[in-house]
Amino acid sequence: MNDKYKVDEDGKAIIPVSPIFDHYAEEKARLTLAGTPTGEFDLLIGCTAVSEKMIMVTENVDDFKNIKDIQIENWIER
Repeated sequence: MNDKYKVDEDGKAIIPVSPIFDHYAEEKARLTLAGTPTGEFDLLIGCTAVSEKMIMVTENVDDFKNIKDIQIENWIER
């Protein structure tokens, strides 16, 4: 468990969302101006990954690839 997160009584991490929404707003504006908007939930998920320095594991790379600084891994081989 990451030391920067608070933990609830069940041992689950509580992730602060304020920095995530700041990043989300910046990326939404940047992607909209660039003409490459991303779906709302995909953008929120992707910005969470970037803000928390996590790797986004998804087969749906196209929906996340335009998010600045995102690290994406696709573990599915077809």
